[in-house]
Amino acid sequence: MYTLLHLPNLTARLANPLIQLILAAPPQDFRSPYTNVVHCCLNLNLEPIQSQLFPEHSPTEVVRQLVEILDKQIPEDTESINDPTLNENLSPVVTFLSNVHEVSPDGVTTYLKTSLLPAET
Repeated sequence: MYTLLHLPNLTARLANPLIQLILAAPPQDFRSPYTNVVHCCLNLNLEPIQSQLFPEHSPTEVVRQLVEILDKQIPEDTESINDPTLNENLSPVVTFLSNVHEVSPDGVTTYLKTSLLPAET
C-alpha cells in the first residue's frame, strides 16, 4: 500500500495548493476548512517541498502565517481559556510547525525561535 510518503510527485503537486490555503487562512478566525488543510500537511514529507515551504522571495512567509494564527487564537489571559475547540484547532498547527522546524533553513529557524520561545534573560 502506498502513502503520500511513497509518492513524491503527488506530494509536490499537493503541496502548493495546501500552502496557498494556509496563507489564505484568516488568523483571527482559524476554523474548518483551514484546520483540515493543516491536518493534511501533517502527512506530507516536507523534505521534497522545502522550496515551496520556504520560497526564495520570502522564506518565512508560511511559518509567519502559522505563528500569526497561534498569536490570534491563543488569548493573552491564559486563565480565561475556556474554548474546548482551541486545542483541537491549534494542536495540528503546533505539530506542523515542529515538523517544519525540522527541515527549515537557518533564517526560518531563527524566526521561529524568536517568535515562539520566551526571550532569554
